Amino acid sequence: MPVPLILYSPPSITREIVLAALERCGRPWRIVCVSGSLSGLRAAALAGLGVTIFAGDLIPTGLAEIPSGHGLPDLGTVEFVLLGAGKALSGPAAELANAILASGIRV
Repeated sequence: MPVPLILYSPPSITREIVLAALERCGRPWRIVCVSGSLSGLRAAALAGLGVTIFAGDLIPTGLAEIPSGHGLPDLGTVEFVLLGAGKALSGPAAELANAILASGIRV
């Protein structure tokens, strides 16, 4: 049975990751819903249309991670790198950088 997918519209990093992982393991899939917003993905998942992908610590209220053993591949990790322009950031750019750094894992 194909995995029913709820995905962001392209281009999307998570969309590419999940489709590549399913192709690699030979698991059939079908896209049942596409949205350009997190709210749209959440609503479709809450309605039971299919499965979607979120970062583990960013799973929206009302949704839960599918435990291993359901025949879905490991999606691995995505690394985001924050680079500055060589000078101190200010305004919205500084706020965005601070939010990313506060919620991410530093290595």
